[in-house]
Amino acid sequence: MTERDKLITANMGYVVTLARQYKSDILSIDDLVSEGSIGLMKAADKYDPSRGKPFVTFAAPYIRHSIETAISRLKTNTDVRSTDESLPVGSRNNYTLLNVLEDKDAHKADLVAEENTLTDDLLRVMNVLSEREQRVLNLYYGNGYERQTMAEIGEVMELKRERVRQIRDQALRKLHKAARTIAVVLCLLMCSLPIDAKLVKVLAIGNSFSEDAVEQNLYELAAAQGDSLVIGNAYIPACTIDMHLDNLKNSRKKYAYRKVVGGEKKEEKNVTLQRIILDEPWDIITLQQASLVSGLADTYKNLPALKRQVKLLATNQKVDIWWHMTWAYAKSFKSANFEVYGNDQLRMFNSIVDCLRKEVPKASITTIIPSGTAIRLMRYHKGDTLNRDGQHLSMTLGRYTVACVWCEMLTGRNIDSNTYRPQTINAEDAHLCRMIAHEAIFMQKLRQYDIIF
Repeated sequence: MTERDKLITANMGYVVTLARQYKSDILSIDDLVSEGSIGLMKAADKYDPSRGKPFVTFAAPYIRHSIETAISRLKTNTDVRSTDESLPVGSRNNYTLLNVLEDKDAHKADLVAEENTLTDDLLRVMNVLSEREQRVLNLYYGNGYERQTMAEIGEVMELKRERVRQIRDQALRKLHKAARTIAVVLCLLMCSLPIDAKLVKVLAIGNSFSEDAVEQNLYELAAAQGDSLVIGNAYIPACTIDMHLDNLKNSRKKYAYRKVVGGEKKEEKNVTLQRIILDEPWDIITLQQASLVSGLADTYKNLPALKRQVKLLATNQKVDIWWHMTWAYAKSFKSANFEVYGNDQLRMFNSIVDCLRKEVPKASITTIIPSGTAIRLMRYHKGDTLNRDGQHLSMTLGRYTVACVWCEMLTGRNIDSNTYRPQTINAEDAHLCRMIAHEAIFMQKLRQYDIIF
């Protein structure tokens, strides 16, 4: 098998991922994948690994262009809409996402009676809801109104955001129960009502790097796609694996327990790790190493013991233990901590990757949150501007990028189409962050970490 064939074979899964982002009444998903494969092959022919650009980043515009060209060529009575028409396909930092939707003004005569019947069924289903429940859903999903966030609905209805979420979820359960016909269920799904909305409880046992990752943007990203998170952060600055294990064994009250519920963050100081773990039936608990030793293999020897202790305390017997891959320091960072890696960013990144490959599996941890990979990819596009002090992430692009990685990992939903962004980030940069987050997760699935520039 040639190197070209290996690239194509290894990245077919990425073609499927991109193809699923398109909706068309012209081409089936198999057709879209087939068209995307043509773009993948073109990218493989043109790819030059010596330039240091990751293949998936290089190939994405070719794959999308191939799919979009096929749709445009075959379109009949369709409305092709771009999420950002100002961005050309194949631009260096971004690419245009085309969604092909049925033309709402082109109703076929033989479908009118069926649509009217379906509308009557849907109205009867909606009648099971209280007036308040109907109003929340109509505002949240833009049914007859401009679509609003849960926070905005809360202001209008004088409710807390978490209460709005509870009303929405209760209404969705009622609708799902009342929708007895397949047609009505399909209609609800087509209207984007997230019947499969997720509630995920996640605890990060970490330090200031988990603070960067989970305490801002993450809840809002999940809420924007209809999901809800309960987020905990067991926080001690620069806390290592060994320190966490010692604190756990000796019930040391050293943690600041930061918890985000309903979008509101609260902090309790001088808390034991035992109490934090017991506070919720966590679905996922993440572990990580302190950044200064994150690339030193001999500092991981107690990771299996820490995982065992954490899992023994967890009240949810099905809890998953994941690993949070952190990032390398900025090239300009001046510190004795960086001297361990020869003040070399690439050396630090590769050392982290080596520990990820060799040490983390010794604790039987297989799911990785690739924040470090995402930051490495972002540096290719934005330069070495992702840190605010050489170590910790910038308040804007750095933190938002990593939150996007966490959101897709926790919810399983493609972050690329998420609508939330902080006001401090423009739409183009936010789209880049989401794209990079998705790409980092895809690279992690392939165990691909070679990013040289």
